[in-house]
Amino acid sequence: MGPIVSLLADLFPDSVTYELPTFDGMGKETDTSTSTIRAQVAGITKRVRLEDGQIVTSNVQAILAGAPGITVNHVVTLPARFTPRKPKILSVEQHTDEGGAHHETLYFA
Repeated sequence: MGPIVSLLADLFPDSVTYELPTFDGMGKETDTSTSTIRAQVAGITKRVRLEDGQIVTSNVQAILAGAPGITVNHVVTLPARFTPRKPKILSVEQHTDEGGAHHETLYFA
């Protein structure tokens, strides 16, 4: 589970998969590898700031049990109870302490 203490595993009842799409020289999407991480996914409304400074409303957030370095360019697949399953990532917050990054919160459209 990474840097998150295993005793906190119950706080992350969901799993999400993520991948970073890659493209060949002709702009065609190529095969990418996917990874899975434990998460807590909830339908929570929150105002978030996009990379361009615009403030928008997020309706779903996922708190990840680790900090794999996800960006707004990644594609994340949420649990089956969410529609759409692959929403656009609006913003990513990386949470750190003196030991470095320990978890990330993803905000979705």
